[in-house]
Amino acid sequence: MENSRTEEEIFEEGIQDYLKAFNSGDYQRVASYWTEDAVHQPPMGPEIRGRTALEEFYRQSSEAMSARLSDYSNEYRFAGAVSYTHLTLPTMSTTW
Repeated sequence: MENSRTEEEIFEEGIQDYLKAFNSGDYQRVASYWTEDAVHQPPMGPEIRGRTALEEFYRQSSEAMSARLSDYSNEYRFAGAVSYTHLTLPTMSTTW
């Protein structure tokens, strides 16, 4: 049976899973979206290297702020085997 889902639908499914994982506190699953040697540059802090460090970063950051992700918008571009996804998360509810 051929998969009839579009690339956009597959990306959307992944984003929904990412948001669900983040909001439920499953930071191991959040970090699983990154490669083992990933490098992330948060807007206000030093770069974070590696999946394990990213998992801990998300755990500490979100627990310190009780953050939950909500509204978002996506932009997808595909060119053969290369894809570009821009995810904007404008709403983050926090409790200090």
